[in-house]
Amino acid sequence: MNGGNHSNGYTALHFAALSGNSQLCQLLLQHGAKSHAQNSVGRTAAQMAAFVGMWGYSWLMDNVTSFSLINVDLSFRKS
Repeated sequence: MNGGNHSNGYTALHFAALSGNSQLCQLLLQHGAKSHAQNSVGRTAAQMAAFVGMWGYSWLMDNVTSFSLINVDLSFRKS
């Protein structure tokens, strides 16, 4: 998901952002897509989305954190 063999270093998140597919962007981010991954010219998916006028997607990718990056102790929850 965060890598691949694209000649310009685009990730799945880069392609989802450029296509304007917000549901796919959210899904990828929720499942560990790295919003800071850069293509071959140093651009993140959010920067590429903004470049093509997808400002909402740019905001989404800059402001959504994958739950896998958050270390939370939920042991206080009652069953």
